[in-house]
Amino acid sequence: DIDINGNSLNKKGTSSSAVNGLTPTGSVDELNVNFYNTKRVRNLEEETLKDCARRCFWELFFLDIIIGCSDGKTVSSLTSLECFVNFPNKPDRFEFDYETRAHTSKLVDDSVRLNNIIFSNVSIGHQYTKLSASLSNWELKFSNPDFYKLPYLVDGMGRINNGVHQGILMLNYAKIFTHRPLSFL
Repeated sequence: DIDINGNSLNKKGTSSSAVNGLTPTGSVDELNVNFYNTKRVRNLEEETLKDCARRCFWELFFLDIIIGCSDGKTVSSLTSLECFVNFPNKPDRFEFDYETRAHTSKLVDDSVRLNNIIFSNVSIGHQYTKLSASLSNWELKFSNPDFYKLPYLVDGMGRINNGVHQGILMLNYAKIFTHRPLSFL
């Protein structure tokens, strides 16, 4: 059996991190999973299948947060799991930035968690300060992508990086959720 990261599972159900099927390294330690030999995917390269699995995971991660958080109460269970799925190699980060979108999506989940704490009349403690700092940090990153080595929203050819665009939307969504329960409007 293998887990979501492509790691081989021992009989107790825990993963063996020595073998990882989704790492982009192509190391000799990678697991040769049986589904690569099925008729449907036999002619596809192993790296193509792994990258497809990575893309599927990060699309589901995004959808889980965006759909779940739409009510302002539901949080994602994916954000609290310890999973080590790399971001896809293709498309290139400068074409679609999965990493930025994932990090800013996590901010939305964190802001909904903060809302849940506030609405349950529990002290927010340091969570608000930490979240506000993270939001400000991402505003800085988007305002100066060269310094933070982020791709541009619009490249020199006029093409839009939809991962960055969605990341900006998620940042603004997180800012709204963070401000809403503390507003007197």
